[in-house]
Amino acid sequence: MQIKPVSQVQRREIDWLWTGRLALGKLASLSGDTDLGKSFIALDLCTRLSRNWPMPDGSAAPGPANSMYLYVEDGQEDTVRPRLDSLGADIDRVFVPDLNDADELMLLPRDLDQLDAMLVEHEAKLVVLDPMMAFLDHTMQSFNEQSVRRLLTPLKMLAEKRHCTILLVRHLNKAVTLPALYRGAASMALSSGCRSAWLVAHMPDGDGRCVMAQQKNNNAPTQPSLVYEVCAAGDGQGKVVWHGATHWTDEDLLSRRRQRPTPERDEAMAFLREFLADGPKTSRQIWAAAAKHGHTKITLRRAARKLKLEFKSIWQKDDRLSYWLLPGQKPPPVDPSTDIEPWLGPMREQFPSASPLDDISGH
Repeated sequence: MQIKPVSQVQRREIDWLWTGRLALGKLASLSGDTDLGKSFIALDLCTRLSRNWPMPDGSAAPGPANSMYLYVEDGQEDTVRPRLDSLGADIDRVFVPDLNDADELMLLPRDLDQLDAMLVEHEAKLVVLDPMMAFLDHTMQSFNEQSVRRLLTPLKMLAEKRHCTILLVRHLNKAVTLPALYRGAASMALSSGCRSAWLVAHMPDGDGRCVMAQQKNNNAPTQPSLVYEVCAAGDGQGKVVWHGATHWTDEDLLSRRRQRPTPERDEAMAFLREFLADGPKTSRQIWAAAAKHGHTKITLRRAARKLKLEFKSIWQKDDRLSYWLLPGQKPPPVDPSTDIEPWLGPMREQFPSASPLDDISGH
């Protein structure tokens, strides 16, 4: 490798396939679980390019332009062609593999020269690998960073050389506790090597609608998330319908997936809110009422923590009362003549709880 001074580097502006989202000469990724319409989105983009129709956010397309949709999971005759027809594509501008058997599948990095020749022949501005993992040859270790970069580096150089966008479609991994950018299948190098990364997920309150959200974007400021749904078309095929921008981010979408449903705790929280609404109650009062509703001690404990309840123990003569308080509430007044807490505090642990809830604040 040789080097040169930056003074010999000619500046140029970024050209866009989809303004602010998919840059020409760059790699991009589209990640999401199955059955969320990733393939439909890819075909929708191919269609818009073929007709020079506006992009889903209303920005202009750089078309009319050709695209290559390389895939393995759908049938050409019964799925891909009908979908493109339903979307209204100029099907002379969308190119798909001409395969007779699986042995003819293009594999990378082995067949990079073949991909280059296809780009030259068809002058495609968009190349979709759907799913990307299906196009890795046997030398690739998808979870090994060095191995993945051995593919991404020449693939990035090819995208720049042919001035096209290469879109890598992939599924999510199972590590639900990770941040959104780390949720794509295979090595993190796949996300690092792409100049933009996009996530599709169910919209939390969207009645079946989905969201395409930005995970990273090295070439432009943060772009708004877009709402979409895959609807049935008149010919029985599906089509993508876009509904504009939304405030949901990638972290919003996946953080809700990380939260396990807690119906018992939610019901206990509702019970505590209502029961304490008119003022603090003792643990004995709460336990008597909660038991009738079937709430357990551990569920009430979790609900109390989630509600950030406060606890106040008050001694009246020889009896300790443990009050539960909603945030902002004040405990009932104590008669100074009966408040022996300062003297009995060190001995509290020696006294048994009057109910299963009295010691909850100590857990």
